[in-house]
Amino acid sequence: MKKTASNPETGDWAEHDVAYSDGVAIEAPTHTRVLVSGIISGEPGLEAQTRDVLDNIADIVAEFGGSMKDVVRVRVYIKEPYMNEEALETVHDVRHEFFVREHYPASTLVEVNALVDETSVIEIDADAIIPDTEWETEAI
Repeated sequence: MKKTASNPETGDWAEHDVAYSDGVAIEAPTHTRVLVSGIISGEPGLEAQTRDVLDNIADIVAEFGGSMKDVVRVRVYIKEPYMNEEALETVHDVRHEFFVREHYPASTLVEVNALVDETSVIEIDADAIIPDTEWETEAI
């Protein structure tokens, strides 16, 4: 098996040495699995940050030949006190721009006390499986 790190220099912004990549891809005989680190944004507002974060996730998955239809799981962290019904609606409205029903990922959403950057309201990480053939989808 082959493992490829996406942008292992990603932590160069930090004032100390960090040990992570934007994403890691593991190539298996029938697919590539991509694990995307938590992504934050400096854009103003929840809607813009959510869109920017999902754009970045799409770019990382695309580096390995995939698309958002290959994202099978996301974990969403929203900073308090922003978590409310309006925030949930905003996040899901933006997610509809990136995901189609037959490829909706499994999802976890958690309210957190803080994120690493005080201006960030949302952080999302993702797992993608990029098959060597096309997806067969089914809803049950």
